Amino acid sequence: MTALPKIAFDWQRLTDSAKTVLLDSARADYAAHPARGSVRVNGATRSVPTAAAPVTPDQLPDYLPPFRPRSALADADGNIWVQIAMGRSPDDEGPVFDVISREGVLVERVQIPKGAGPVGFGPGVVYLTSREANGVILVRRRIH
Repeated sequence: MTALPKIAFDWQRLTDSAKTVLLDSARADYAAHPARGSVRVNGATRSVPTAAAPVTPDQLPDYLPPFRPRSALADADGNIWVQIAMGRSPDDEGPVFDVISREGVLVERVQIPKGAGPVGFGPGVVYLTSREANGVILVRRRIH
């Protein structure tokens, strides 16, 4: 593990009204797609809905996180790609990644096409998948 200098970051405050909108959106999504778990009863496994714990706006953080959780990927050149959190890029244009060198320097900011996601790296290339009407497409793009 290596400790690196902090990277400059423009913190974005999450207002009380934005927290309410976020929670309302999450509740609507949960109502439309309730989480399910499985239990074993008399030797048979059954799928059952799971309960969501209520969350209030005051339980949410006051600032958006800088990066999306579990979004860090290492490329073949020793850089880390970290997807910027919600609210930092227009979602209608595709996800944005900060590319950070092993020295802790922000090398570049990369926006990939909407609906695409990085799945692997080679020397000087990134492999992206994109879901299309006829299936999933694997694309190789040069980086740098």
